[in-house]
Amino acid sequence: MFDKVKRQAGMSFMLLAGLSAGAANVYADSDFDGERHRHHRYFEAEFGFTTDQTCVRSLPQAPGTVSIDPDTRQLLVDAQVVDMSGTGVMTFSKDGTMTLEQGFASEMNKGNLSVGAMPIQDGFSPYCEGTYELKAQNRISVAFNCVIDVPAQGATIHAGPVFADGFIARGGRSMSLNLKQNVQTLTVDLPGTSIEFQRMCLQRFALEKIK
Repeated sequence: MFDKVKRQAGMSFMLLAGLSAGAANVYADSDFDGERHRHHRYFEAEFGFTTDQTCVRSLPQAPGTVSIDPDTRQLLVDAQVVDMSGTGVMTFSKDGTMTLEQGFASEMNKGNLSVGAMPIQDGFSPYCEGTYELKAQNRISVAFNCVIDVPAQGATIHAGPVFADGFIARGGRSMSLNLKQNVQTLTVDLPGTSIEFQRMCLQRFALEKIK
């Protein structure tokens, strides 16, 4: 049964790891710059984002399989290179929590290039929850996990953890973030069974305040 699922899993599953942050209604110093900055400041704002990502992702494995060494990042099973692009909205709350909604992502699996293959898949719709922290010198860090619906393939993906660091522009109108290269696990629930991927990614995010 698992071998059959692995064959069917040539489809690509990708986490939309979009991020955002900003500085509307800041609940502390109004200056984002270093010396006047106070740690653990929070704000309320919404940011629209676009994102592009390149990942090394393991081939599908049984749940619980360690596919990438978390310390050395050495591949322990065969893997593929997958690119992704997407959009969404991140909402930041004054209690230090954040959500990702209205997400839409498409991906291209560079391993699916034979005749008859469909290397580009779309319809990935994530919802993510996590936390953020504003730091000195206009820095911000975020951490979250996601649930991704793929209705066309009858799948639900649980993905994470996702960590990123970046900078907020003075005035809080825009932000840029860079994904950390930790190992992420994607658990894919299919009708009657589950499989897992592990991956490590390079990803940049461009965010603009919309509310």
